[in-house]
Amino acid sequence: MEFGTPRKRSGGGGGVAAFIFPKGAAADPALQKPRAAPRASVAASTEKRKLLVAGALGTVALVALVVGLAAGLALKSRRASLLAGAGPSALDADYCGRLPDAAQAYCTAYITSAGSERFPAASQWHKMSSITYECSGVKTTCLDRDLKGKGAGSSCRPLAEGAACSGGGDRKCRSGVCGGLAAWEAEQQAAAKARAAQEAEARAAAAASGRASNPAPAPGPSPAPLPPSAPAPARGAGWQTFAAEVHAGSPVMRVPETFLATSHEWDRITDYADNLEAFAPIFREFGPSPILRMGGASQDFLTEPPRREIWEAMAKMHAAFSARFLIGLPLWRPDSAAIASRMMKMADEYLPKKAIVGFELGNEPEFWPTSVGGYAPQANTTFVPGFDAYASYFGRTATKLNPCGPNTSPKLSGPGWGNVNTIDAAWLATQAKAPGARCYMRELSVHYYPYVNNDTIDARGLLDQGLQDFGLSKFQWLLGVAKAVRLPMRISETNSLYGGGRAGLSDTMAGTVWCADALFAFAQAGASGFHFHWGFGGRPLLGGQPNTGVQTNFWEAGPDKGKPYPSVHAPWYGYLLFRHATAGAAGGYSDATLVSTTTRPGGCRANIKVWGLRPEGGGLRVAVLNKDMDTPCNVELTLDGDYCASEAAVSRLLPGAQGMASKDGITWRGRSYDGSPNGLLKGAPSEERVAPVPLAGADGRCTVTVPMPAASGAVVEAAWGR
Repeated sequence: MEFGTPRKRSGGGGGVAAFIFPKGAAADPALQKPRAAPRASVAASTEKRKLLVAGALGTVALVALVVGLAAGLALKSRRASLLAGAGPSALDADYCGRLPDAAQAYCTAYITSAGSERFPAASQWHKMSSITYECSGVKTTCLDRDLKGKGAGSSCRPLAEGAACSGGGDRKCRSGVCGGLAAWEAEQQAAAKARAAQEAEARAAAAASGRASNPAPAPGPSPAPLPPSAPAPARGAGWQTFAAEVHAGSPVMRVPETFLATSHEWDRITDYADNLEAFAPIFREFGPSPILRMGGASQDFLTEPPRREIWEAMAKMHAAFSARFLIGLPLWRPDSAAIASRMMKMADEYLPKKAIVGFELGNEPEFWPTSVGGYAPQANTTFVPGFDAYASYFGRTATKLNPCGPNTSPKLSGPGWGNVNTIDAAWLATQAKAPGARCYMRELSVHYYPYVNNDTIDARGLLDQGLQDFGLSKFQWLLGVAKAVRLPMRISETNSLYGGGRAGLSDTMAGTVWCADALFAFAQAGASGFHFHWGFGGRPLLGGQPNTGVQTNFWEAGPDKGKPYPSVHAPWYGYLLFRHATAGAAGGYSDATLVSTTTRPGGCRANIKVWGLRPEGGGLRVAVLNKDMDTPCNVELTLDGDYCASEAAVSRLLPGAQGMASKDGITWRGRSYDGSPNGLLKGAPSEERVAPVPLAGADGRCTVTVPMPAASGAVVEAAWGR
């Protein structure tokens, strides 16, 4: 069989993803149309030339003069009509080309997208440049028409020059900007200040925690790191020591049975069912009954329930590997309740009850193209902006879908609020405590993406402990609301970077380490689940997005041409380390409790994390991550005497030849998916054995020393017994 491209890479997927830029990112000049020539200067020059010709050519000149005057009058008439409110005729490339630089890209993304891809494009435009979006004329009615359309272009009509902005108030549209170009400059400056304030808050959180990471290396040359593929010595020669004591008798938080999970858009879930032989082994790595969240951005722009083939694919996945589903329902459209009701009935029709975890109503409402809001109860087609209108609308819709009754139970969660770092806990509390919420609300959910500039962040910044601590502090604030109403809190969508990630960072060893670290951190913080967003998985000839753990590729030739197959990428290896550290016997459900650890960095200047776990089946596991780019250290673990009777087993996660920048060559327990198109690891598993060293006069305690190269991870397993 002739393989296609087992390791196809992509810079961020296809469709609208290719046009949407992250917060703070500069627009791609290739997508920006040049500004139109100033009509006034062109017209004036033409007029002068025509007058000169008239004076020289007599009768012909008189005709030319008349024509020129007519053209000038027509031009003045068009300008007058614009000022009078006639406005541009269409939202098109000409209109987009006149907007300020970055806004051109958001506008172009919208008009060049087709059908359902308009919704995320509109959301991104509104989020990134609301003052140009407000003058674009994109409103609920025309956006709904555009969502149903097949091709590019738009039925929306921009507001006229001088017209009141759609957001209300006294502001006027000037040159396509609400408030004019001065307002545009102010918006850009405010965004920069907001990012700077967030970064300062993150640094302050790191300083307060006393765990600021990636400190400057000690003066003098650093010892050479261990080659990634070489077996580790008993102790790294010349490496500094990082000490950690694991307190097995001090439990902190039990890891939920199905904590590690995934999130998927609706449109390509059928690809998994089209090659279950290859994809089933992938999903079985999550445990006996993995949870897949269905929805994301695609749920809110649904104009009708997902097609029958999608439900059939979900049923096949449940039959093949006991998949269970958290099903995303629409909320943005005025007819969402009717569509959602039909979806809930279809779920009951195609799936057994045990395959349905619940239903998530709405996705990231604070990032809707209309901003947060809801439809008026008296006129369900009138969208009213503001959180109060949203809360009322959510409550009415939820009650219709899941009313109180003697034979009913709460089935809903949601919405999937956009980001732990930005959502107001007061909003969450208002919604969770709303009248009737106890009848329909089964859990609360929020998304988590690091609050960074996708374009400028590097591996060192992405793995900085202060950045994670900032997100965890925000999550704890929200978790307090959940505890007050006795509901769990799920991270229903996450990844190392938003917008599909960034090639060369999300799909490298940095992404691997970020995923593993975030799993342990949010499990210990108390989240009920952690869903890595795989988006659409992949598309023919385009591959998937950089932060997708397992992309969907397609055979390009041979008898299986066009058939999907799994292409494992760097983030996936972080999942494997976490599962090994938390899983029960024979790869069962997560069956471990995180325990207390204390650390003493000593002379080690590396960014190291240590997590102690006590599995229910006995023994002790310790997960160690060296998040540093280039500094290795010896990690000396102090264990209770109950775990010192025999050698400890060490399973390693190692980068490829490029260290933290490695996309390929990454191994877990000596094995790799490189070149594997069937969802199976290649090679035989390997582990090291490390003898414990008794501590004199320490009640039987011992130390186990594990050399940790830069950009690596390990799971140490110590058996119980004296």
